[in-house]
Amino acid sequence: MGEVLPPVGGETLSGKPAELPAMGAGSSRIVVFSFSKAASADSKQWNERVAKDLGADSPAIVITAIVLEAVPRLFRGMAISGIKSDMPRALWDKTILVYKDEAAWKKRLAVSSDKHAYVLLLDGEGRARWMSSGAFTEAEYGRLRKQIPE
Repeated sequence: MGEVLPPVGGETLSGKPAELPAMGAGSSRIVVFSFSKAASADSKQWNERVAKDLGADSPAIVITAIVLEAVPRLFRGMAISGIKSDMPRALWDKTILVYKDEAAWKKRLAVSSDKHAYVLLLDGEGRARWMSSGAFTEAEYGRLRKQIPE
């Protein structure tokens, strides 16, 4: 913890270039990483719980990073269409599609299962301040919530 997040580049769901930790720099960021379709339900729980609790005036920005490197290029268009249909348009500019470095990110986040999302809390400078240790639970969310500056 405390290390600056290495760059995570891709494009937003709306097709704009994006890169972390630059995206939202100066603000705390909750980054929800998803590595599979199976993790989408867990990712959605994290996003909905944060939105419900923190609201529009949140001191933290929520960004979803969907890693699609393992999806064959032939099927990526279908995968992206499915993601768009399941996600409100208002979140598209805060959702990054990542097509490389999957193995490095899985190692960095200590991914043990593709069935749940992995969450990082970054400070304004892009340093990791907290990392989830498993699937969404209220207890795990409570640990995150205690780390978010007011």
